[in-house]
Amino acid sequence: MSTTRPKREHLSAQDLREREAANLAKLPELCHVAVQTEKVLCLIKRGEKGYYRTDWPVSSYEFAQKWARERNATMGVTPAQASAMQNGSLLGWSLPIADPDHHFNRSAR
Repeated sequence: MSTTRPKREHLSAQDLREREAANLAKLPELCHVAVQTEKVLCLIKRGEKGYYRTDWPVSSYEFAQKWARERNATMGVTPAQASAMQNGSLLGWSLPIADPDHHFNRSAR
């Protein structure tokens, strides 16, 4: 049995810059996320690598998730935008995973 891999897309540097700009245009200036490995609440700034830890005390990862969702909702940040920002800050802003239009609503499952 043979498994074929999907073809990788090869983009020029200009194409990557354009995709990054298009992705960033769909995202808010910042969002809140819960980081499971550290059980902390963090901020992500649009276009920047990594995240900023906050001083807000959280008792558990689940509490941090709930708090991040509530803060984001108050700021008008959708779950798709927060997910895209978390992925973009860790993996790169030009990737399709940093585009909120490529995310689905997990709460609908």
